[in-house]
Amino acid sequence: MKTEDAALNLEKLTPEEIRHSTRRISNTIFDSVENNKPMPRLIKEVQLAELFNVSIKTVGTWRKNGMIAFIKIGGSYFYELVDVQTFVKKHKRKATV
Repeated sequence: MKTEDAALNLEKLTPEEIRHSTRRISNTIFDSVENNKPMPRLIKEVQLAELFNVSIKTVGTWRKNGMIAFIKIGGSYFYELVDVQTFVKKHKRKATV
C-alpha cells in the first residue's frame, strides 16, 4: 500500500472518498490478520471510528480504558495498524455451531 494511503487528509475528502478509503483500510487490516501481511503504519481516530462503524467518542473510550494503543501528536490521536490488528485478534470469538 502506498504511503499516502496511510496519512490521508480527511478534511479535504468527500464522504464517498472516506468510505472508499475506509473499505480499503478495512480490507488491508483483515487480510493482514489472516495472512500476517505488512500493513501501512498509522490511521487517524476518525478513520478507526469509520472502520468499526462506531462514533469517535467510542474510540476515545477504548483509548481511555487502555483497550487500544495510540499515539498522540499535538491534539490528534493516531493508531498503528499493527495495534488495530491486535485489538481485532483480542476481540475475535469462535463461532459456536
